Amino acid sequence: MKSIVTIIQCRMGSARLPGKALKLVATRPILTLLVERLHRSKRHGQLVLATTHLAEDDAIADFGRNAGVTVIRGPEYDVLAR
Repeated sequence: MKSIVTIIQCRMGSARLPGKALKLVATRPILTLLVERLHRSKRHGQLVLATTHLAEDDAIADFGRNAGVTVIRGPEYDVLAR
């Protein structure tokens, strides 16, 4: 049994590149590529996607649930609380 939890922190409201997590790279969202690579890792156990309660991050939460990843939502400016 693996006890390592991998947490992906992401949100759509980036100041430098808004929507980066779901931007397409070679026809696939960046978040898809990351999740697939993490699933192939032999070191991680549970995979968790942490995002905010903001409506703009609903797409990230939906993505996580559809990908079978645990989704945790919390405050925008308190990353640790997520």
